[in-house]
Amino acid sequence: MRENVLVSIVSDQTLPNILIIKELEQINFKLFIFISTEEMERRGKTDTIVSTSKIDSRRVKVVKVDQDNYLEILNKLNSIEEIKDKNIFYYLNITCGTKPMSITLLDFYRDYENKIVIYIPVGKNYYIDFYSGKKIDISYRVTVEEYLSSYNIKIENKKKIPQHIDCLNDRKEMTYKLWDFALNNIDKVNEIIKNLRDTYKNNRNKISRDEIKDIAGELLNLINLDLESESHDRVKNWYNYFTGGWFEELVYLRTRDILGVKENDHIVIGIQIVKGGVKNELDVVVCLENRLYYIECKTGLGEKQNDVFKETFEKLARMKDQKQFGLSMRNYLLTLDKKVLYDVNGDLQKEERESTYGIKFYGLKEIEEAGLDGIIKEIFGIKGD
Repeated sequence: MRENVLVSIVSDQTLPNILIIKELEQINFKLFIFISTEEMERRGKTDTIVSTSKIDSRRVKVVKVDQDNYLEILNKLNSIEEIKDKNIFYYLNITCGTKPMSITLLDFYRDYENKIVIYIPVGKNYYIDFYSGKKIDISYRVTVEEYLSSYNIKIENKKKIPQHIDCLNDRKEMTYKLWDFALNNIDKVNEIIKNLRDTYKNNRNKISRDEIKDIAGELLNLINLDLESESHDRVKNWYNYFTGGWFEELVYLRTRDILGVKENDHIVIGIQIVKGGVKNELDVVVCLENRLYYIECKTGLGEKQNDVFKETFEKLARMKDQKQFGLSMRNYLLTLDKKVLYDVNGDLQKEERESTYGIKFYGLKEIEEAGLDGIIKEIFGIKGD
């Protein structure tokens, strides 16, 4: 029986290595060899690949090299017995790393007949057989959790997400009723949201059942909700729902149904993530075709640009850091705002904002013109009805 070894080059972009490992999972690799550097190992890149791919660490060997020194890399490779057995078939993944690392690996295996050299073009779901030029489709699709894990990002509230999904599915008809009402009464809805938030803040982050009924009575009647039968914890949940949670759930529901993706695998809502001690809460996250999409949902952005607006855009801009979230992440803002995003003529400040923050955004006018479904289809490149 033929023995197989996978040799991969490690860099900041861990996802290409994980994709190849998962795609070739049916091959019983005797050994996984990672050509890395001191810096990449210090930052735990190989460990991240191994843990996300769920491969046996006992079958892993790391070779640390100077990423820009051809001769040093060549000497290191020559010193490793496991990578120069000509009876073994070698899979060489040269997608990542520096050019000297890739060139040296190619030169080292030049005279080996038992090999295939693999390269994944940026953003593509196929790999290329380097010497023949043949394109081979990658059928594996990473989940949201796998994508985030590939960049060493942990989901802190993972166990609570299924409960949230059950809850939003149970009240989806309420959410659609609120959406229909908001489209024709956005000023009234935003005023209710503002009053709820002000009351909560003035009461030191507390709000009573009666206060919600007094402020949002019209919305309660609209969805036929009786707060008297709700527990204290559920009252807080409904406060979060009325102050913007309903819009997040709406975007989640429409995105899920339009894309037809599996809940809690390729689309999640309200996840709390942490990386390097820095925490963030993400509204709607989708992993489609091995690309991560993040949609921030806001009912409003505050009256002034230094309110929620600046905070929101800076958060999204930070998440465009390729080293933090990968080359394949796309960020979007969907908001029911009709003031802050627009200039004095009522036109969307699109070019200025997108060039400054590197994200795409849609305000109320765009949603009214294209429809929410139309905006979602545009985000994911879906054409037609």
